[in-house]
Amino acid sequence: MLGGFIWLALSIYGNTLENLETRGIGSGFGFLSAEAGFQIGEVTAIPLPRGGFLYFLLSLAAGLGVSQLLARRTKKQSVSMST
Repeated sequence: MLGGFIWLALSIYGNTLENLETRGIGSGFGFLSAEAGFQIGEVTAIPLPRGGFLYFLLSLAAGLGVSQLLARRTKKQSVSMST
């Protein structure tokens, strides 16, 4: 069983490499040493409190508030049910 799996994996690997070579498609990580051909600006992303960030903070606060209310409500209900 293991031998069959290894044969299948090697067969797929060899077939893939042959098909890529036939079509002239390069594989591997050789592209990492090539230059991009255009300038890449390096700007540090600083989160600014704009619309999207404020919506996130408001949604977070609302979610925490609702979860606290639900936790208190279920705690009260479980206490009253046990007595």
